[in-house]
Amino acid sequence: TRVPRYLYILMFLGLWALEAGSIRYRIHVTSMEGTHLQTLSSLVQDGDWTMDESGGEGDVSRVGAHFLPNKPPGWVLFLFPFRWALNSAGCRDPALVYQILLLVSAACAAAAGTFGFVLLIRLGLAPLPALFTALGLVLATDLYVYAGLLLRHGILAAMIALTLLTPVTRSGRTGVFPFLAGFSIGGLPLMDYATIPVALILGLGLLTMHARSQGGRAVLAFLLGAAGPVLYLLSYNDSVYGSPWTTGYSPGVYQGPAEIRWESLKNVFLEAPLRGWIPSLVGLSRGWLLYCPPLALALAGALGWGGGRKTALEKWALASAATYLVFVSSFRYWHGGNFPGHRYLVLLPVLLLPTWARVLP
Repeated sequence: TRVPRYLYILMFLGLWALEAGSIRYRIHVTSMEGTHLQTLSSLVQDGDWTMDESGGEGDVSRVGAHFLPNKPPGWVLFLFPFRWALNSAGCRDPALVYQILLLVSAACAAAAGTFGFVLLIRLGLAPLPALFTALGLVLATDLYVYAGLLLRHGILAAMIALTLLTPVTRSGRTGVFPFLAGFSIGGLPLMDYATIPVALILGLGLLTMHARSQGGRAVLAFLLGAAGPVLYLLSYNDSVYGSPWTTGYSPGVYQGPAEIRWESLKNVFLEAPLRGWIPSLVGLSRGWLLYCPPLALALAGALGWGGGRKTALEKWALASAATYLVFVSSFRYWHGGNFPGHRYLVLLPVLLLPTWARVLP
């Protein structure tokens, strides 16, 4: 189905306006948002990542006498040009800066919905079902809530949707879309360490799909695209923590207890299903069927409703979604902590978009 490109722009603007509506429900800045704001201020004013003024409060790590953010640097780097521009324009009111940056977060969620709409069109859906699915993605899932928070969920959703879109999009320039796919895949851990399983599995799948459709040049473009974010993350860790393999959650650096419980396989295969997987799927307090009802369609598609054989894109997306669910279920705060809904499952509706197409006309 051919859709005029200007409609994509109009759709993005419309989704952005709808997502921006979630900002008006903000009451206070969460500790995680406060960490991002403090880091941005340090970068703009002092040119470094230290957060010594925090006094160890919030999501921080400690290296020597200095406090540092324990999250990877991707989201702050993405926000930095906007924060720098506001500072250069003389906008230094913290409340106004915060509200403007929230609009950037809402724009990321709107981009995720727009990319999702284009993906569904490319997979063969009619425009109207694709439109309602995109609206469901941004308005009827936890993505709507997190679009109004200064957190990385919106940009992660947009990156995953763009990544899924690349193998079903053709360009006259061989290598453009493989490069974008690689850059997005490599950028996932730069935004959130929890997405490493997704980056590995979905990255392998996309690499094989691009290789089969476009050959060796696509493989090279994909690897070059992924190399940039990965190398930057390693260099960041080395400069901030003293080793490429040390992160803000490494023992001796992280200010809290161990985040991942890998004491034994029993944790993952016996404890996690009871404490993580099942409540994450059907629980009344944070279950996905309550907070993300459209995921029922994705689950139906994953179970084969709609008939036909699953495409390679569906298989790799399902594999990455299942692995991601297992991985985050091993976290100490598998339920997402003091946040609405289930913040670790915000990405699942996007990962499962290819299975939505199976059950829709």
